[in-house]
Amino acid sequence: MQRLFFVLTMLLWTACPVEHADNDTGGTDQDSGVTADAAIDGSIGDAVRLDTAGTDQLVVADATRPDIAGSDAAQADAAGHDSAPGVDTWQHDGALADTGPVDHGGSDLARPDTHVPVDAGRIDDARVEPDGAGVDAAISCSRDDSYEDNEAAAQAKTITVPGTITNLVGCDDDWYAFSAPAGHGVRVTITFVDAQADLDLYIYAASNPARSLDSSASTGNSEQVTAGPFGAVTPLLVEVRNFDNNLGGNKLADYTMTIQFEAAPGNDTCAAAQSIVLPGTGSVVSVSGDTSLAGDDRASTLGCQWSVNNRDVFYTFTTGAAMTGYVFANVRAGWRSVVYVFAGNCGATTDLDCGSAGTYFAVSPSTTYYVVVDGEDGQAGPFDLSLSFTVAPANMSCATAKVIVPALDGTPVIERSLTGGEADNRDSWITGPYCQAAARHAPELFYRVDTGASGAGTLHIALDSPGWEAASYVFAGSCDATADLTCTGEYNFTDPIWYRLPVAANQSYFIVVDGYGDIADPYNEQRGPFDLRVRYYVPQPPLPGGETCAAAVTLAGARGSGHGSTVEGVDNVSPYDMGCSHRANGYDKFYTLTLQPGQTATVRLEHGDSTNQAVLAVAQFVGCEVRINSCLDSVQFDDHESGTLTWTHSGNSAGVYFVIVDATYYYHGEEYDLFWSVTGP
Repeated sequence: MQRLFFVLTMLLWTACPVEHADNDTGGTDQDSGVTADAAIDGSIGDAVRLDTAGTDQLVVADATRPDIAGSDAAQADAAGHDSAPGVDTWQHDGALADTGPVDHGGSDLARPDTHVPVDAGRIDDARVEPDGAGVDAAISCSRDDSYEDNEAAAQAKTITVPGTITNLVGCDDDWYAFSAPAGHGVRVTITFVDAQADLDLYIYAASNPARSLDSSASTGNSEQVTAGPFGAVTPLLVEVRNFDNNLGGNKLADYTMTIQFEAAPGNDTCAAAQSIVLPGTGSVVSVSGDTSLAGDDRASTLGCQWSVNNRDVFYTFTTGAAMTGYVFANVRAGWRSVVYVFAGNCGATTDLDCGSAGTYFAVSPSTTYYVVVDGEDGQAGPFDLSLSFTVAPANMSCATAKVIVPALDGTPVIERSLTGGEADNRDSWITGPYCQAAARHAPELFYRVDTGASGAGTLHIALDSPGWEAASYVFAGSCDATADLTCTGEYNFTDPIWYRLPVAANQSYFIVVDGYGDIADPYNEQRGPFDLRVRYYVPQPPLPGGETCAAAVTLAGARGSGHGSTVEGVDNVSPYDMGCSHRANGYDKFYTLTLQPGQTATVRLEHGDSTNQAVLAVAQFVGCEVRINSCLDSVQFDDHESGTLTWTHSGNSAGVYFVIVDATYYYHGEEYDLFWSVTGP
């Protein structure tokens, strides 16, 4: 009985018509390859069973296509709508990507429409929004070049290479074909005006035009890609893509394309490493290179594992018989470079150090070292490599800290050095979010400032470490101190870090220059060159008054100093109003300085702790009348900095000069120290 029921069912099924189009909503099945009732409900093509009314009698698995209202997740409900969201195994309703041809909704975000053969190759729905009718939104080119039609990989036009092709027009996509010779790489460059249209550049192996070997998609007036070098003659494809038009625009740009064949760099392998003569202490040697067409011959064995499978070039040097110290290798590139070093020969399996922009490592006499410039995440390009040698700093430990003796008037002492060698001799005791991490593992250098019997005052400390993350902290007393007084770090690589520290008399203060060191990544030990500036201030005598020009304070004597403030006062004048080049609308203070013929005056203003800018100006008034030509000179500077003015009196009799200290904004006034000196006859 069951067998008879099955046979009758099959006869009934095969008697139903098969139609070859998209579903409509009129109750007839126009689906392709689906056997179904003539009274379909217009929602799904049901490959199992429909009732005579055209509605589903049971929940069925949509084996081929979804209904027009949603995407198919393997089942449809009794109303013909999907019971769960998902991605079709065949087609979809026009909202999601699928693996088959487009349905009657007309929008396919993954493949071109089947209704039109990709608009003769111009553009498909994978790159632009469709027009809603199931056909591609075609680009309208007012003009084009003689290589058309070449809008698809299959239509790529063969070009003569190497050379330059002019009078090209980037409207729709342009594809070109050529072959690279064995033993060479290729460099392709296009130049155009980005304001006309944004063109992008891609290069492919002809055998796989779906995956680019290199791409360039900037917003400038040129793009460049490289590929190779190739071991054998290799067919290639180049695509020039109009980014604006692929977003639905109609723009075009004239462009020129240059194809060059280049051999791999001469130092592409370790065996062919370029030799460098390492300079003596304090000197720097620099070389330029390019990894764009280099091969991938080696990867760092240390923590710089991002250098795996990237292009690299090699350099080598040998130390002299008396060269014991450290070498700093620094790379400057407009891309994510990696540099690492190993010693001995090309068979070495252990690296000494690595870094993202530079490395600092100890060297021994009469030893050969190799420096490798590599890339991160496929990055490659031109670069500048510099190498410098220094003897081992004597102040690599607290016990050998270098003594700094700054003047008591705030004149800065500048120490220029490289952070120490291999050893991490001390970590900061401060548990702040930055300094605790910044003082682990990396090497450091130690400095010491001793205050005298009258040395109670303030230390102003600045650390500038361009290109690497530095930290500096201070402790007092002796090397076995278990508490630090302050700590700060330079984490943005550009601006110096500043801090001020009140100090007592008859005390030793240790300043440590350290670098970021990560426990999770022990090879990320930041170190490198730096400038350390130390200013030492003792309290200056007060300079009361000076709130107006008429109440100006006299700066007497050949040399002097005083302490003033613009926190409170009156805004009398802006230096700009008397002819200076700087504006200031804050409270100001007035001082006078009298010079004899031929005498030279120097006035220096040391700034306070606020974030405000200060202006120091010198002028000559008739009485206290402010005139547009009254200004002699002015200087503006930021917090923690100092401004200095120097001028010579050229008159035949004594001259009175007004020195004006002004805050740029009245609500940002601050305290300051003023120093002056007069020299000459």
